[in-house]
Amino acid sequence: MQHTYCSINRKNCLAVLLLTAAVCAVSCKRSSSSTPTYDVTDATISAFVLLSNDSAPELSRTNFIVEDLADTGSIHLADKDSITFGYSLRRVVPAVKYNSVPSAAIWYIGDTSLVLTGYDTLNFTLSPIYLRVYASDRQHEKWYRVLPRVHQVDPDRYVWQRKTAQITAPRSAEQHALLADGTFCFFTNDGFATSLFTSDDAEQWTQQTVTGLPKDCKVSTIVYDSLTAQFCYAADTVLYTSADGAAWNTGSTALWDTQWHCITLIMSFDDKVWAVVQDDNRSVRLATIDLKNSSFSLQWEVDTEVFPVSDFAVAPFSGSSDRRHSLVAGGYTLNGRMTGACWAFEAAPTGCRMVRLQNSMQPFAGAAIAWYGQKLVWYGGLDGGQQLMEGMRVSPTEGMTWNAVADTTHSPWPADFGKRWRVSAFTQGDCIWLIGGQTASGFATDVWRGRLNSIDW
Repeated sequence: MQHTYCSINRKNCLAVLLLTAAVCAVSCKRSSSSTPTYDVTDATISAFVLLSNDSAPELSRTNFIVEDLADTGSIHLADKDSITFGYSLRRVVPAVKYNSVPSAAIWYIGDTSLVLTGYDTLNFTLSPIYLRVYASDRQHEKWYRVLPRVHQVDPDRYVWQRKTAQITAPRSAEQHALLADGTFCFFTNDGFATSLFTSDDAEQWTQQTVTGLPKDCKVSTIVYDSLTAQFCYAADTVLYTSADGAAWNTGSTALWDTQWHCITLIMSFDDKVWAVVQDDNRSVRLATIDLKNSSFSLQWEVDTEVFPVSDFAVAPFSGSSDRRHSLVAGGYTLNGRMTGACWAFEAAPTGCRMVRLQNSMQPFAGAAIAWYGQKLVWYGGLDGGQQLMEGMRVSPTEGMTWNAVADTTHSPWPADFGKRWRVSAFTQGDCIWLIGGQTASGFATDVWRGRLNSIDW
């Protein structure tokens, strides 16, 4: 609708306003589902909404609060609430519900004044914004300050900071990063020896001398058990444990049944360390190691065609229920086949449950998945064609469905990070961490910290 901004001397506003009283009354009735009263001294309003004639239909659902003081009033959003980032208030239609039919109303926006003529299109990007209402007796009036707020930052944008350019000189080596009770631990192995670098802030790193592990230790399968505050590694029928990640000992024989050979450790979950094991008859099972009670227990049989034993992603999380969950996704099976299967583990009072998610994922390996911002977040990996995957995906459905996030929209991938796989990812507080990984040209040992703008909104 066309409208006119009028420059009006405030002392002479009343004469002009009286000419628009009938129009205001009609506007009042159109913006209200109830019939207003006729208190001739009442110039207050009871409700306010913004309509948009552009591309923001959700704007009408924004919750404004009308607050009346002794002689003034305020129209503002609920505490800590703001209009969604990106919404323009340049062309909006304010709709007002009056407590009694007014004689007139006028908007003061920036340096201009506008007499209401109906459903006017106004520019709410200017400030200050006032609404002046005259009661039907033409004597009483009420001023309202209007305070629309639009988020000034994109809530879905990830802000990244590189904390360390290199933990150690990149070289052809296996690597794996863990967070152990607040300490960052970065393991590498070049086929001859294992190295450990630790840090309290992910910026200053100290190399530790590692003893007691096999020379060809596959550090990507090292697991940290928070219940007993121990690192674990398994090779064949030997279980290795360490309190600090540097000095390792072979575990008690009570922890391991020598009939079963460990293929890989998977994760620490439900107060136990989980492993894939195989007996002499090539039967493959899941098993749990209870370090606290020194026990070893066989669990379910493993379908070796779909369950991974290497380069899988593990993401512990707390989902829609209060129970602990963990996702095991992608990787290579025992016969070397890349899989897209995703497995959900859930800790329940009657024991742990495992189910394969029916999400029709294409094969992938070496992805990093973490629980962040009440959703699962996926970084990098290899696709079925052995190509490095780009960018990031998120799952608000606990792994059932995944949505790609465009880099150009929310910049989910840090600058200079590039395509990688075998990245270590985990969360700490309100941040997510990406450490190391393998690029098309070699290995990386850098550290990135990311934070979602809306994580604490």
